[in-house]
Amino acid sequence: MHNIVRSIYLFIFLAFGSLSPLLNLYFSRIGFSGTEIGIIASSELLVSVLMQPVWGMISDRYRMRKRIFILSSFTCGIIILGNLIFKDFNAVLITMAILSLFQCALVPILDSSVMLELKGRGEEYGTFRLFGSLGFAIASVVVGFLADRTTIDIIFMAYAFCIILTGAISFKLPEIYEDGSSIVKYHPGLLLKDREFLIFLIVAFMSQASMVVSENFLGVYIDYLKGSSGIIGLAWMLAALSEIPVFYYTSKLIKKLGLRTVLMISLILVFLRVLLYGISTTPLMVLIVHGVSGLDYATFSAAAINFVSRHTPDSLKTTGQTMYTMISFGLGGMAGNIAGGIIIDLLGLKAMYMFFSIVILISLIIFILFVRDNEVKDDGLNEV
Repeated sequence: MHNIVRSIYLFIFLAFGSLSPLLNLYFSRIGFSGTEIGIIASSELLVSVLMQPVWGMISDRYRMRKRIFILSSFTCGIIILGNLIFKDFNAVLITMAILSLFQCALVPILDSSVMLELKGRGEEYGTFRLFGSLGFAIASVVVGFLADRTTIDIIFMAYAFCIILTGAISFKLPEIYEDGSSIVKYHPGLLLKDREFLIFLIVAFMSQASMVVSENFLGVYIDYLKGSSGIIGLAWMLAALSEIPVFYYTSKLIKKLGLRTVLMISLILVFLRVLLYGISTTPLMVLIVHGVSGLDYATFSAAAINFVSRHTPDSLKTTGQTMYTMISFGLGGMAGNIAGGIIIDLLGLKAMYMFFSIVILISLIIFILFVRDNEVKDDGLNEV
């Protein structure tokens, strides 16, 4: 089980690392404006917002995690190739929205499966997730190198190959559920009665809005500063490599400091990173800042997955993770991309980074003031 899951994390993030670092640069090079790029990214996230809860509830209620994961993997591999055919804005918008329809199911299902397997040992999540960082690092530098020497269209072919291979490996993935029943014992709406979980979702919305847009326009920013595709790929490779030791040691940090403290430290680091993006003047400065971004991203990611898992019952693990992903990466990312694209068109890239550094600072203050406990309480979740 463990080696299969590690392989899936490796190959799924090989796919993400092939596509994400250069995708917005590709859109920019075929003539899309900052606002149009923001609209495309936001449409993907809107689809995620609508579909992630559906995927989560279907997976939990009807025990279809594995089948949904496999179907989504193969479908993504086919859909992405539409970008090799379509170059006009409307067609690309539709293609990316359909891709998001299936891609949004993948990581929450995988994460929830791992947390169920590690029941009582959730801090060990990072030892699995670090293989995703390794895959992302390899793909970002290799595909960036190839894009410089061939064509940037290679990002779509590399993604398709890796995501289809992910689906093939997933046939060996076992399905784990809490007991012998076929339906959930808890109503999903009761998750929102947990005050700290609800506040955390607000903080995640604001912080991920800032992180998503900052990273989505990173390639465009490096290109604006006269950097090459190779530098973009190298920046993402270094960032992913910096995540590996953090994911490995996060369990020790959580056990020693507690979830609240680890999340607070990660938000401080995110604030400093986005602020430094805004004051950077050369591709090298951006490369250095982004090259160590794994210190904050991996810490926040691993701690957030644990926070959500501790605040959800076993029968709603996938629902809880999809709710978190929907609100943070989905709604947050959508708001960030739209606002970021508009700010770029009106005021420029540097102004966008400075604006979102302030947003992260506000989210940090909210977290410090309203999230008090390191451990979850068992209130608010009732049998139905």
